[in-house]
Amino acid sequence: MVLVLAVVGSRVSAESNIAGGGVSTGAGSSDIAGLVDRLRMAGLTVTIGGEAHENRLSVTGRSLTVDGETVEVFAYADIWSAEADAAKLVAEDNSVVKVSDWIDAPHLFRNDRLLVLHIGGSSGLNAVLSSVLRNSSNAQGVH
Repeated sequence: MVLVLAVVGSRVSAESNIAGGGVSTGAGSSDIAGLVDRLRMAGLTVTIGGEAHENRLSVTGRSLTVDGETVEVFAYADIWSAEADAAKLVAEDNSVVKVSDWIDAPHLFRNDRLLVLHIGGSSGLNAVLSSVLRNSSNAQGVH
């Protein structure tokens, strides 16, 4: 029984600190742990992976596998930093992501302190991400 508790405790500890720099405040909508919880509550299978790097962004993110698809999540200390980095990925008219080296159509979601990047993938997952991250912009190529 002690072994079981140790394994469960390790998983909870690892998942409560999944946001790279410890950016996790529980089940809120503006942190990675909260996003994982909300995706799971929506019935999706979520596996937490390693670090995610996007050289245009100022923070290191976390890679998630959501129903078999890769989603990268970047958490910021404040909304203004998230907005500044999002601007690096979006054209001035807020309609086209300015990146040519992604292998498929990018889908960028922003909500408060989170940027969520889903390259290609299913429209079903994009719809769930858009729903879970409600206060996101909805321009072409940017959700």
